Amino acid sequence: MNMDSQSKKALKLSIITAIYLKELSRYNIHFEIWHQNTHNTLKNIYVPSSKEYRLFTNIKFFNKTNDDLALNREMYLQGLKTSIEFLTKCIKQVDTDDNSLNLVLSIKEYLQETSLSQTEKKNIITQIIETTDSLKNTTKHQQAWQWEILNNRIVSILNTLIGMEITKQ
Repeated sequence: MNMDSQSKKALKLSIITAIYLKELSRYNIHFEIWHQNTHNTLKNIYVPSSKEYRLFTNIKFFNKTNDDLALNREMYLQGLKTSIEFLTKCIKQVDTDDNSLNLVLSIKEYLQETSLSQTEKKNIITQIIETTDSLKNTTKHQQAWQWEILNNRIVSILNTLIGMEITKQ
């Protein structure tokens, strides 16, 4: 196992992203990006033959033989929940003594730890603030399409940040 601070950051972002993905469809492109980024992060930490690596790759997010939308939605949500629990265990496995570990760290706090320029940080923070403010003012039932667009934007930003962490490794 080789978990450095960049890998931990990428795993934390994967957890946060998975939380937002719960509100989106499994067929959303952001799920595929998240899954691939998380897979790559784990590949950088564990060898592919390791138990941990195989546990993540074996998580099921849908049933290939059943077209039942309700069943597949349930499997998708369960897969995300299992992923969150698994990624949390991966971090805790390394950070058992770190009492300050907060898996749902804010994006703003995370950005302060990155090597992004101040302008890039400011742009990302502004995008997140605008998007979350818009989400607060939009209920899922009132404007479902608008809510989904805003949620997609947050997941897209998070996936970009995860990708940036992967490329730093």
